[in-house]
Amino acid sequence: MTRRKPRPEPSSESNTDEEISPLHFFTKFPDFDYDPEKPVSQEFKRLGARMGWRQGSRKWKKNWNICMDEQYDRLIGTRVNSLDTWQQMCRKLLVPGEFTSIRQCRKALSGTFVNLVDLLDYWESERCPKRFRSHTALVEYTRTECMFVSREIVKQDKALAGLLKRIF
Repeated sequence: MTRRKPRPEPSSESNTDEEISPLHFFTKFPDFDYDPEKPVSQEFKRLGARMGWRQGSRKWKKNWNICMDEQYDRLIGTRVNSLDTWQQMCRKLLVPGEFTSIRQCRKALSGTFVNLVDLLDYWESERCPKRFRSHTALVEYTRTECMFVSREIVKQDKALAGLLKRIF
């Protein structure tokens, strides 16, 4: 497994599923009333507006990347070498077929255009992230909605690297 770079704001807590809750990032802001029923990206944008972070600013991007990194670690990162995780990703993205290896899953997912933030937002829900017909449509949506995941974070993990598409 590829070792991940340390987070911008390291924590003394370990990264097990049981210890990283969806609201871990939000606990740094005790006056913010986090709603765990809503997508993390939506709650982050609400927090950013409350904190006065201009969307796309250096402060906004830094906190966004920390939040998305923690969400990825909690949902997928610690199980990146698990066939079950890859099969779950195929099911979540409605990729047809029975996959008996990670290699088969990666190949099946390689032509899929999906926003990675949406994938993380809907990982634990019944909803499926929107799949786009083309790279161009994905780029337009990602830029319009400002739904980026840091390339450095994604490239370090095999599970999302196959879905990573160049936006700029």
